[in-house]
Amino acid sequence: STEVYEDVGGTTVIPMAYQINEAHTTTFIAALTGNPKDQLDLFNSIQGIAEESRLGIPAVFSGDRSYNTWGGMIDMPHYALGVAHDEELLYNLVSEYSKESAALGYHQVFHGYGNEIGSFYGDDPEYIAKMAATETNAYQDNGWSAHSKHFIARGGRHPYVEAKSPANLLDSWMIGWQAVVDAGTDYIMTNNNEGITPGVQGYMDKDTYDILREDLGYDGVVCLDWPLDISSIMEKTGVTSDGTDISTLSATERYALILNAGVDMFSCYGAVLGDDISAYEEEISNRAFPDLIVDAVEQGLVTEEDFNEHVARVLRNKFDLGIFEDPYSDWNDALALIGSEEYQAEPFDVMSNEDINRARRSEITEMEEQVMVESTILLKNDNSILPLAEGTKVYVDGTTDDIKAKDAEAIGAYGEVVDTMDAADVCMFHVTTFDDNYYFMVEDAQAAGKPIIIIFEGTVTAEPGLEQVEASDALLMQTYSNTPDHGSNVGSFYRYVTPSVTADMLFGQKEPGGSTLYETAYNADDYTLSWGELQDDIGVDTQTRLYMATVSYTHLRAHETRRHGV
Repeated sequence: STEVYEDVGGTTVIPMAYQINEAHTTTFIAALTGNPKDQLDLFNSIQGIAEESRLGIPAVFSGDRSYNTWGGMIDMPHYALGVAHDEELLYNLVSEYSKESAALGYHQVFHGYGNEIGSFYGDDPEYIAKMAATETNAYQDNGWSAHSKHFIARGGRHPYVEAKSPANLLDSWMIGWQAVVDAGTDYIMTNNNEGITPGVQGYMDKDTYDILREDLGYDGVVCLDWPLDISSIMEKTGVTSDGTDISTLSATERYALILNAGVDMFSCYGAVLGDDISAYEEEISNRAFPDLIVDAVEQGLVTEEDFNEHVARVLRNKFDLGIFEDPYSDWNDALALIGSEEYQAEPFDVMSNEDINRARRSEITEMEEQVMVESTILLKNDNSILPLAEGTKVYVDGTTDDIKAKDAEAIGAYGEVVDTMDAADVCMFHVTTFDDNYYFMVEDAQAAGKPIIIIFEGTVTAEPGLEQVEASDALLMQTYSNTPDHGSNVGSFYRYVTPSVTADMLFGQKEPGGSTLYETAYNADDYTLSWGELQDDIGVDTQTRLYMATVSYTHLRAHETRRHGV
C-alpha cells in the first residue's frame, strides 16, 4: 500500500511501501519479537521493496536492544557488565551478540549507553571511557554499527541538565564521549533535553553539537531521539547564543536550525508528506515532515554544501556496511552461527529460559553465567554466615511467587527448604523492591530469632541503602537483568540470575565478584544530597564539593595531557 497509514486490527500502521517509495525513508527501528528466521525473512522482504524503489537505496535496520537474535525475549545485561569490571568478558560477550544480530540483518544498535555519567558504567570518567570504548569496539568490530547515546546525557541516574553542578564539570562528561568517538561509533543520538546553552533544547543548540563535531572530532551520523512529534518541536522556546529567538521560528526554520546545529537524521514513527503540520496528528504519533527539509534547502536556510554532507554521512554508513552490494541475509549462514546443534537440526519456538539455552550456542550461556557471578556484590556478611553449609534448613520467600518457587527448587539441591521460619536455620528473602512486604518478612524473621539473608535485584537507580543493609546478616546484590529496555518482550522469561547460579553462590560453589559503581547512601533520600556529575559526595557540604570538583578538574586536565601527548 502507498497510503500514509492503514488500520490493521485496530492498530495504526504505516505501510513499508509508503515509507520507502513515497516518504523515501531508508532507516528503520526494529524492536522486533519473533523467532530468528521470522525476523530475517521480514528484513529480506523489506529490502526487496527498497531494491525496487526509484534509487534502490538499501534499508538500514536498527536494533533497540543489544541482543535481539531471539526477538526481544532477552537483552544484554548492561548494568551487570559494568559491575563485573571485566573488560575482556564485556568485549567477548557483546561481540557474540553483535555477530548474531548482524547475521539476521540488523545493521546498527541503539547502544552504548554507558558513556553517560550515572549510567551503566557508573560515574568515574576514566572507567566509563574504558568500558564504553570496549563495548563500542565490540559492536563495530563485528558488523554492527554502534549508536552511542544520548549527547550530552539523558538517562542513567540524572540527565545532564539535572546533574550539572555549580562547578559545571563539562570536561568530565567528555572523557566518555571522546572514548566512543575514538572507538569509531558510527552514530550518536541526541537527547530530548536542554544543552549547554541555558533554556535551549540540545538538538537545536549549535554550541552543544560544536563540542561533538569540532572539539571531539566526530564525523559520523547524529540522529534525533524518540519520541519527537513535530508538535514537540514546535513547542520549543529559548534564545540561542547568536540571538535567534526559537519561539518566532516556523516549522521549516526549526528544521533548518536542527540541521545546522549538526543533526543529520530526523526520527519519527511515520513520515508525512507536505507542509501541513496538523496532518494526521490524531492517527500517527511522532510525525516528521521531510518536505520541510526540502523547503529549508530551497529557501537557502540550509546550504546545499551542508545538506550534501548530512546525506553523505548517512549513505557512507550504508556503503561501509556493504549493503549496496548485497542487502540480503542468508538463513543457512545465520543458522550456522546462532544455533546449537539441536536447533540447527530442527529449529523450534523459543518460549522459556530452558528453550533459549537449548537453542543457542553453549558458550554464550557460559559467558552469561560468568557475568552473573562477577556482577553479584556481597555487600554484607556478618559472622561469615555465607557460604551456607550443605544441609542448612532454609526458609525461602520473595517478591513474587515465581522468584520464591525457583529459589526453593535451586536451594533444595544443597539444603533443606522448610515451610516455617521456626523450623529454619536461616531465612532467605529475594526481593526486587524494598516495599512493605519486605519489612514484614524482616520483622517476622527477627521475631523468630533467625539470621536473615537478603538477595536484592539492584539496578542503576535502585540499590540498597544502609538502612536495608543493617536489617540483614548477609546481603547479596545481584545486578544481572536481561529485560529488554524498549519495545515488546515475551513476559514468561526469568530475567535475573539463574536460580541455580544464585544457589551456587549461597553455598560456596561460586564466589560473587562484583563491586559497586556508586557510593551507598543511608537511605533513598540521601541520594539527593549529591551532585550528579561528581563522585563520592553524598551528604558533603557545598564548600567541600567545590574543592572535590577542583581536584577532579585538575585530574581530568592531566588525563587529557597524557592522552594527547602534550
